[in-house]
Amino acid sequence: MLLGAALVVSCTSTLSRRFDSFVSSVEKHCESYSPDDWTKANEKFSKLFSEYKDNRSELNSEDKKAINSAILRYAKAAAKSGLSEVKSYVDELLIQIPTIIEDAKTLLKDLGVSL
Repeated sequence: MLLGAALVVSCTSTLSRRFDSFVSSVEKHCESYSPDDWTKANEKFSKLFSEYKDNRSELNSEDKKAINSAILRYAKAAAKSGLSEVKSYVDELLIQIPTIIEDAKTLLKDLGVSL
Protein backbone atom coordinates (compact mmCIF):
# COMPACT_ATOMS: atom_id res chain seq x y z
CA MET A 1 0.00 0.00 0.00
CA LEU A 2 2.75 2.46 0.89
CA LEU A 3 4.62 1.58 -2.28
CA GLY A 4 1.51 2.37 -4.33
CA ALA A 5 1.09 5.72 -2.60
CA ALA A 6 4.76 6.51 -3.12
CA LEU A 7 4.45 5.69 -6.82
CA VAL A 8 1.43 7.98 -7.22
CA VAL A 9 3.24 10.85 -5.48
CA SER A 10 6.37 10.23 -7.55
CA CYS A 11 4.46 10.05 -10.85
CA THR A 12 2.38 13.13 -10.15
CA SER A 13 5.31 15.26 -8.97
CA THR A 14 7.24 14.41 -12.12
CA LEU A 15 4.22 15.15 -14.31
CA SER A 16 4.69 18.90 -13.86
CA ARG A 17 8.38 18.54 -14.75
CA ARG A 18 7.55 16.46 -17.84
CA PHE A 19 4.93 19.02 -18.90
CA ASP A 20 7.39 21.88 -18.44
CA SER A 21 10.20 20.07 -20.27
CA PHE A 22 7.93 19.18 -23.19
CA VAL A 23 6.49 22.69 -23.52
CA SER A 24 9.93 24.30 -23.20
CA SER A 25 11.13 22.14 -26.10
CA VAL A 26 8.08 23.07 -28.19
CA GLU A 27 8.61 26.77 -27.44
CA LYS A 28 12.26 26.51 -28.45
CA HIS A 29 11.64 24.70 -31.75
CA CYS A 30 8.05 25.50 -32.77
CA GLU A 31 8.91 28.04 -35.44
CA SER A 32 10.63 25.34 -37.45
CA TYR A 33 7.97 22.64 -36.88
CA SER A 34 6.51 20.93 -39.92
CA PRO A 35 2.88 19.79 -39.92
CA ASP A 36 4.15 16.31 -39.01
CA ASP A 37 6.12 17.75 -36.08
CA TRP A 38 2.94 19.47 -34.86
CA THR A 39 1.00 16.22 -35.16
CA LYS A 40 3.58 14.50 -32.96
CA ALA A 41 3.64 17.40 -30.50
CA ASN A 42 -0.16 17.41 -30.27
CA GLU A 43 -0.19 13.67 -29.61
CA LYS A 44 2.35 14.09 -26.81
CA PHE A 45 0.42 17.07 -25.41
CA SER A 46 -2.82 15.05 -25.48
CA LYS A 47 -1.18 12.21 -23.55
CA LEU A 48 0.22 14.57 -20.93
CA PHE A 49 -3.09 16.42 -20.68
CA SER A 50 -5.00 13.15 -20.22
CA GLU A 51 -2.55 12.10 -17.52
CA TYR A 52 -3.10 15.47 -15.84
CA LYS A 53 -6.88 15.10 -15.89
CA ASP A 54 -6.62 11.51 -14.59
CA ASN A 55 -4.29 12.42 -11.72
CA ARG A 56 -5.40 15.97 -10.94
CA SER A 57 -6.77 15.08 -7.53
CA GLU A 58 -3.38 13.66 -6.51
CA LEU A 59 -1.43 16.79 -7.43
CA ASN A 60 -0.49 19.53 -5.00
CA SER A 61 -1.32 23.17 -5.70
CA GLU A 62 2.16 24.02 -6.97
CA ASP A 63 2.16 21.16 -9.48
CA LYS A 64 -1.30 22.15 -10.71
CA LYS A 65 -0.16 25.75 -11.13
CA ALA A 66 2.95 24.66 -13.06
CA ILE A 67 0.93 22.39 -15.34
CA ASN A 68 -1.73 25.02 -15.98
CA SER A 69 1.03 27.47 -16.87
CA ALA A 70 2.57 24.92 -19.25
CA ILE A 71 -0.83 24.37 -20.91
CA LEU A 72 -1.15 28.12 -21.53
CA ARG A 73 2.42 28.29 -22.85
CA TYR A 74 1.72 25.41 -25.24
CA ALA A 75 -1.42 27.11 -26.56
CA LYS A 76 0.55 30.32 -27.04
CA ALA A 77 3.34 28.53 -28.95
CA ALA A 78 0.82 26.73 -31.14
CA ALA A 79 -1.09 29.93 -31.83
CA LYS A 80 2.13 31.79 -32.58
CA SER A 81 2.95 29.15 -35.16
CA GLY A 82 -0.46 29.54 -36.78
CA LEU A 83 -1.57 26.06 -35.86
CA SER A 84 -5.26 25.77 -36.66
CA GLU A 85 -5.70 22.76 -34.37
CA VAL A 86 -4.91 24.97 -31.39
CA LYS A 87 -8.60 25.90 -31.24
CA SER A 88 -9.55 22.54 -29.72
CA TYR A 89 -6.86 22.91 -27.04
CA VAL A 90 -7.94 26.47 -26.28
CA ASP A 91 -11.55 25.27 -26.05
CA GLU A 92 -10.44 22.57 -23.59
CA LEU A 93 -8.46 25.14 -21.64
CA LEU A 94 -11.48 27.45 -21.44
CA ILE A 95 -13.43 24.61 -19.87
CA GLN A 96 -10.63 24.25 -17.31
CA ILE A 97 -10.51 27.96 -16.34
CA PRO A 98 -12.82 27.65 -13.31
CA THR A 99 -10.64 24.81 -12.03
CA ILE A 100 -7.49 26.84 -12.68
CA ILE A 101 -8.95 29.75 -10.72
CA GLU A 102 -9.88 27.47 -7.81
CA ASP A 103 -6.36 25.97 -7.86
CA ALA A 104 -4.88 29.49 -7.74
CA LYS A 105 -7.13 30.41 -4.80
CA THR A 106 -6.09 27.24 -2.98
CA LEU A 107 -2.41 27.98 -3.61
CA LEU A 108 -2.79 31.52 -2.29
CA LYS A 109 -4.67 30.23 0.75
CA ASP A 110 -1.92 27.63 1.35
CA LEU A 111 0.62 30.46 1.19
CA GLY A 112 -1.31 32.40 3.82
CA VAL A 113 -2.72 35.05 1.48
CA SER A 114 -6.24 36.02 2.40
CA LEU A 115 -8.62 36.84 -0.40
